Amino acid sequence: MPLSLRVKLMTVLMIVATGCSPNQADRDRKRAEDRTAMQLIQAQRDRDEYKSQLDNAHTALTDAQAKNTLAQQQLEAVRGQLKDAIDQAQQAKTSQASAEQASAKVKQAQDSLDQAEKSNKEATKQINDLKKQKNELDQKLANLHAAPAQKTAAPTPTTQFNK
Repeated sequence: MPLSLRVKLMTVLMIVATGCSPNQADRDRKRAEDRTAMQLIQAQRDRDEYKSQLDNAHTALTDAQAKNTLAQQQLEAVRGQLKDAIDQAQQAKTSQASAEQASAKVKQAQDSLDQAEKSNKEATKQINDLKKQKNELDQKLANLHAAPAQKTAAPTPTTQFNK
């Protein structure tokens, strides 16, 4: 039986049992019983209030736990985004390093090409100088071949003695 019903029933029983006796002891006993009944009623109110507060606290706790779970999920999502951003930054850094290496290789190739062009110009100049020398030597050789033909045409005094 619920406490409030028991308290009410006790109160009614006390009122009926005490009746209207004019005795001081009966009145004191009735007052004590009334005080006890009132204390029981107050205890029941306090219990109901505490139960309500406990239910509210439980509801607030459940809500807080749900918010905490949601916050944890959001935190994990942000951590994932941060990891992706770090990975992208690392890839960009790697790409930049690769681009710098490629740029260095292009510069090195350009330097090699410039050196090769310089060497080619020097070689072309040497070839032209050698061609010029060859032409001069060819000319001298042609002159030498032409000179013995002229010598055989007119006998010189030394040729006559050698005969």
